[in-house]
Amino acid sequence: MDDLENIKRIRLREMKEKEWQGIQKDMAEGSNKSIKQQEQLSGYGAGSPWMERRSLTQEEVDYFEDKPSNKSFSSDFVEEMSCTFPDMVRLEPHDKFDKAIIGVVERINLHVLCYDVAHILLILQEDMSEDEAHEYFDYNIMGSWMGEHTPVYMTNTNYN
Repeated sequence: MDDLENIKRIRLREMKEKEWQGIQKDMAEGSNKSIKQQEQLSGYGAGSPWMERRSLTQEEVDYFEDKPSNKSFSSDFVEEMSCTFPDMVRLEPHDKFDKAIIGVVERINLHVLCYDVAHILLILQEDMSEDEAHEYFDYNIMGSWMGEHTPVYMTNTNYN
């Protein structure tokens, strides 16, 4: 091997190293851009009103306390949907959280349950403080991915 070949190999190695560093830099920048774009598009970035914890209003509490507790309006419907779409995920325990179901969200070939956030928080507050309920909901319910049939959660502002 002569000096000329060694120089070519060293330059080729340096060129590949610079190229790899450029790729890593682009990936890091793209990742940051992607996160910022997602925050802007979703409205869930820092400072978004949706990310702020809030106490339930008396109107929300009254709305759910006035509903009959012995049977949810959707219990038969939920059972029927569970049989029709067995992959649909329901929160456990069913006897508690089925009361918070407000409907089914549909997409082509996909059906998922939709839960009311305020009602879930009220259910959780039966066994824990308000802050604990929020934390539990954020981490264990809203923050969990249970596959493509993961339920969706709606923050409703109309309790009339």
